[in-house]
Amino acid sequence: MQVAALVFAAVAVAVTTSCDSSTAPPDPGDASYSVALAPAPIIYATVNCDRYLSYAILSLGRRLRGFDLSINVMNDCTRAGGIWTYGEVYISGHYSVTDSVLIFTPDPGRTPPFAGTFDPTYVRLTLPARSDSLALTPIPLQLGPKMPF
Repeated sequence: MQVAALVFAAVAVAVTTSCDSSTAPPDPGDASYSVALAPAPIIYATVNCDRYLSYAILSLGRRLRGFDLSINVMNDCTRAGGIWTYGEVYISGHYSVTDSVLIFTPDPGRTPPFAGTFDPTYVRLTLPARSDSLALTPIPLQLGPKMPF
């Protein structure tokens, strides 16, 4: 009986493996991806201030398909007599995977859904324009390398 169960398990694994025709990398979840930008690029500017993006970290949880994205920004308002200020833009929600494409669906709020791609090492995404807190134009990011949990 044990031999029959082992043969059945081996056949099931072989059939499952042979039927999987996807050439996409495995789900990028259960890992974090980050990028430190130096020099920090200007992502938004006004007459009085410049906003820089200095660091971003993305965490993906495979089991619940959740994501957390933290973006550090610096505001330089010294040309108008102001000061440097530092802040964080935080976006969380869920993601879905199709082949090597990621769709990020933020929790209800100000950020619309956005897309990205991934390979075994990096996640590439484009943050949507947000007039309320980040930038008026989309921001492309490449985050990585992958750091498994």
